[in-house]
Amino acid sequence: MVIGLVVAAVVTVLALLAALAVVITRSDSGGSGAGGESAQAAVVAYLEALARGDAATALSYSKSQPVSTELLTDDILGRQIAKWPITGIRVLDTTDNNYVSQVHVTAKFGDEVSEAKLLVENQDGWKLTNAFIKIDKSQIGQKDAETLTVFGKPIDQPRYVFPGWVDVGSSSPYLSVTSKPMVLPQLAAGASVMSMSFKLSDAGEQTIRTAIAESFTACTNSNLIRPPNCPVRVNAPNYVDGTAQWGPIEGAETFKIIPLTSAMTASLVGTLTATITAQQTNGLTPTNTVTVLVSGTADLSTSPPKLTWN
Repeated sequence: MVIGLVVAAVVTVLALLAALAVVITRSDSGGSGAGGESAQAAVVAYLEALARGDAATALSYSKSQPVSTELLTDDILGRQIAKWPITGIRVLDTTDNNYVSQVHVTAKFGDEVSEAKLLVENQDGWKLTNAFIKIDKSQIGQKDAETLTVFGKPIDQPRYVFPGWVDVGSSSPYLSVTSKPMVLPQLAAGASVMSMSFKLSDAGEQTIRTAIAESFTACTNSNLIRPPNCPVRVNAPNYVDGTAQWGPIEGAETFKIIPLTSAMTASLVGTLTATITAQQTNGLTPTNTVTVLVSGTADLSTSPPKLTWN
């Protein structure tokens, strides 16, 4: 009877020790809101959570919290790691302190090897000072930034994303956007500053070229010597206004389109050849061919782009 009680007690103690071991193991790797047992463990656990697509756990290792978690979800994170899987997580060194540490870590995001020194703070467990990247158009500046989208969402307010592949685009069909990788250095900074690059899209260039050709109708549909909005300017004081007959205008393909996306405009420079028949003040009505250098601008903020000729 005594032996039975001893065996039962030993089994109970072993069970408690096993449970304690599980708790200790889980605490070391971090948990929801718990933080890590060490600065190094917190950083590794955070990146491992990202790698497996666990947004909530990753965010639990952040001391600061974002205003919005709309783009900090399993769905968005899943899209990020599908493009750029996170592998090769390795701590290079740690600057230890009881309250604030700096963890030098490297990881591979897709083919992009990234490293940075991340600040980690001890406040009810070790947590990263910041576990997300803030994208704010005020940091990027310029008019083209107003068209920026992140995962299809406009930047009418700050957006917050995890490091990795980020889907950036433009609400304007006339612009295309590229971004420098938003990985560990941007995470360490907490923000993506001036990392976006805007350029005229293929669709934007084609739309402008179509608008150039269509602008010729402002000439050919008019009987004026200098029709409004006509790109061809004829200086002929001996012509009688209201008697002009415009022939075909050629040269739309000669235009160079020089985008200035920061101002949402593009400069246009080309050479046009046109025929014009008009009565002169001497009563004659000759037909002349004129070749002129033409310049103007396209307003990319309107749809379709509005052309203004100099």
